[in-house]
Amino acid sequence: MDPEKRLKKFITSAIVEVKQDIDPLMYFNSGTIMFKTSLNHIEKREYANALYMLLRYISLFVEKVPKHPKYKSVPLSEKKKVRENLNIALQEAERLKKLVLEIFEKQHQEWLTRPVSSRQLCFYHR
Repeated sequence: MDPEKRLKKFITSAIVEVKQDIDPLMYFNSGTIMFKTSLNHIEKREYANALYMLLRYISLFVEKVPKHPKYKSVPLSEKKKVRENLNIALQEAERLKKLVLEIFEKQHQEWLTRPVSSRQLCFYHR
């Protein structure tokens, strides 16, 4: 698969869903864990995993949780923490997209150099 298309598919796979019957604070707690996990993946140079977690975090707090009917009940201190982390997450996600695209391009080139008979049509994708 073309590396650009693969990255787009990878990004799309990170979209999360929010259930209206779950307290939004649960999403804030999960988001904190996602954010910390992404930083851990960055430290370990596991860039695709880090990007995946950051994209889920961004999807959760930019697109989904603010539309939750009980969003207004979340303490401002929690919202402030998320806003601060979102700034970091957005910057890191942009940086990581470039790195992951480079990784995908390298993997694609390696795949192309294999003899046709030994190529497998599977790619590493979450």
